[in-house]
Amino acid sequence: MTTIHLFRHGQTESNLAGRIQGHQNAPLTELGIQQAIDARQKIEGINFDVVLSSPSGRAVHTADLLIDGAPYPMQTYEGLREIYLGDWEGWLVEDIMQSHPEQFELFWSAPSRFVGGNGESFARLKERAVACLQEILSHHAGKTILVVSHAAFIKTLLTHLMGKGDDEVWHEPMANNLCHSIIRSDINGKVWVEKLCDVELES
Repeated sequence: MTTIHLFRHGQTESNLAGRIQGHQNAPLTELGIQQAIDARQKIEGINFDVVLSSPSGRAVHTADLLIDGAPYPMQTYEGLREIYLGDWEGWLVEDIMQSHPEQFELFWSAPSRFVGGNGESFARLKERAVACLQEILSHHAGKTILVVSHAAFIKTLLTHLMGKGDDEVWHEPMANNLCHSIIRSDINGKVWVEKLCDVELES
């Protein structure tokens, strides 16, 4: 059995300011740091074989805080990065809402039709996320893995694994900071979601 404990990073200065991040980075706020410290109780008593993180500093910092100095090997995976939002990165959300209202609305209500920012589509993000998961399962089969990534990545991957449509990505529960999800894979290659953003799912 392979088990992945998947977390979103803590609150960042850009989150607090209402600024789009994507591949850009911003440091964790004091609250973001505390969120990661508090989230340790979600994985208390679990021994990990490896810790994997998006290369974004906010994710790496969150992973470091979660393991609290435990000597687990840590790697960064490029595939775990957040959706790339191109020209929108670094903008304030309120400015995008004013200048690109239709595309901003599609981002949340109909991701399959979102093309804003000249960046990454949700279809491309899903392709990248699935490929990254397959790589992780191949390289770390039978292991217990801690992964830290980002909201759009997490919800896009989990929505796909649950067999739901692309436009259901932002349905509840939301991927709040330090939400905890669990993915399992058995020796036959079956993959399923056991916990979705802190919500236990029926087996």
